Amino acid sequence: MALALATNLTAAALLTGTIIFYILVYTAWLKRTTRQNIVIGGAAGALPPMIGWAAATGEIGLEPLTPVVAGRTATTRQILIYSSLLVLASELPWVLGFAGMAYGAIAAICGALFLLLAFQLNRSSEADRRAAHRLFVFSITYLFVLFATLLIDHGGGSLWPMRSSHDDRTGASVHAKLLPGAVRSTRSTVNFSEV
Repeated sequence: MALALATNLTAAALLTGTIIFYILVYTAWLKRTTRQNIVIGGAAGALPPMIGWAAATGEIGLEPLTPVVAGRTATTRQILIYSSLLVLASELPWVLGFAGMAYGAIAAICGALFLLLAFQLNRSSEADRRAAHRLFVFSITYLFVLFATLLIDHGGGSLWPMRSSHDDRTGASVHAKLLPGAVRSTRSTVNFSEV
């Protein structure tokens, strides 16, 4: 309704159709019935340019239907750059002391594999799509492994009894054993149940 008032009914109708398609067709139906869900469901992700075009012009034209791409070379280079940044960011929980040594090691190993696959994609030929497929599949595994490791490391102290100890300037351990209701910071532990 807000989009219809701010722009026009065409853009609002496209947005409504996109949301319905995403929720009912992609999420409720395709995800449960076919492995091609991401291919067919990708239509919902491709509609925002059409919605923007309709919002700006009031009509649906051929222009937003044509793919706007930077080209394979630029795209694979950007994938390599953003993969590098992702790998660096994935080490931050360990560097900042929010996760233990196990997480840091697993993030480093998975990150090295991620960068290797991104580098292979950057060097592969346009006809060979296997490198892109391997990187895509690994990216899903990568996120699952990192989140699972972080969850186990943060909440499952019995699995890894000793967390990494990064020391602050005073030499005191940054990590503190968490009590129920406690919040850990880089300097101290505050137990809100006692406040």
